[in-house]
Amino acid sequence: MSVTGDSAVKRELRVLHVFAALGVGGAETWLLSLLRYFREHEESLPYKVTIDVLLTGGAPATLDDEARALGANLFYVPYSKSQLAGFSRQFRSLLKRGRYDAIHDHQEHTAGLHFFLGAGALPRVRAVHFHNPPTMRSRDYQGRGGQLITGVGYFFVRMFSTHLLGTSSQNLVEQRMDQDHVPRRIYSGPLHCGFETEHFAGDQKSARSDLREELELEEDTRLLLFVGRLHTDARFNQKNPGFALEVAIECMKRDPRVRAIFAGSGDAGQQDLQRRADDAGFAQRVRFLGLRSDVPRLMLGSDVLLFPSFAEGLGMVAVEAQAAGLRVFASDAVPKECVVVPDLVSFLPLTAGANPWARKVLESLSESRPNHMECNMAVRSSAFSIENSASSLLRIYAAK
Repeated sequence: MSVTGDSAVKRELRVLHVFAALGVGGAETWLLSLLRYFREHEESLPYKVTIDVLLTGGAPATLDDEARALGANLFYVPYSKSQLAGFSRQFRSLLKRGRYDAIHDHQEHTAGLHFFLGAGALPRVRAVHFHNPPTMRSRDYQGRGGQLITGVGYFFVRMFSTHLLGTSSQNLVEQRMDQDHVPRRIYSGPLHCGFETEHFAGDQKSARSDLREELELEEDTRLLLFVGRLHTDARFNQKNPGFALEVAIECMKRDPRVRAIFAGSGDAGQQDLQRRADDAGFAQRVRFLGLRSDVPRLMLGSDVLLFPSFAEGLGMVAVEAQAAGLRVFASDAVPKECVVVPDLVSFLPLTAGANPWARKVLESLSESRPNHMECNMAVRSSAFSIENSASSLLRIYAAK
């Protein structure tokens, strides 16, 4: 729908997103980018977009205030096995009051249970978004009872959804939610989370110098970067920071200029990784920075991103690194759909071990990097830019 003239009235699109909480995660960060984009481009968009957020954890989290400041209305409605009646009552009331055009649920099989409890009051567009690989389902859904609940949830996902979206086509196939496994009346396809690529278009030389000054490192230091949760229990964290540390240690054994920085949450994991670095004799060459808000700067100032995940829905960190012109070494479990700039991304099997990874990383440090701004423009032109991601989303929300 196009809008011409001051008297034209835009159609309003009212959307309800569903999360457990607005913690610092890929999907939650994407939501904030969408809110920012819809606000900044309100005049040029074909629709007036209103977004509400239902938070089934029932408690505030890190990004709540920012979401409100960007215009979102937040509703805390606890969902659990012991609170189904109360959740259903409040959920249905919210759906009726909100008069939504679409509901966009980010809780995978639990979305099917939400939709079942809201049956008869659901909007015409009912999208479920799969962000995580099936191997990383919550510990709450392990065992026979958990598998039963998961199966029932996925049955209702297929029954009530109009759109099944995945961070990658590979993720949908692994979830058995691709078009070959769902009714033809349901649209199934990838919907990549977008981000503001301009944040990664800074001055590489300046970022490199500033980062080395901050960390009190020599100018010729080679920096290996890991970004992700630092929990080292593989059952609950697919990011595999322990392997990244192994690779970094092997690189440091071979090249005294190499240092490693780890950015991410998880105090217990950080302590475990620090002990491993200490035991290897490299405590002073590995830095743990905690949760950082300046990841674009870290990427612009580093030489290599280590991304050895056991599994991924897509791997947005790898796409962000490409927008910063940063080389990426990823495990072959990471979907190839994350590649925008082929010259920047290498895939290696985890079964090869840390030594082959280290050799490849060190070889790359002697190679010239592609033009940073050309890399950034390539990502901006891809489905991963917030502009293109938002445009794809609006087509779904406005579907008849």
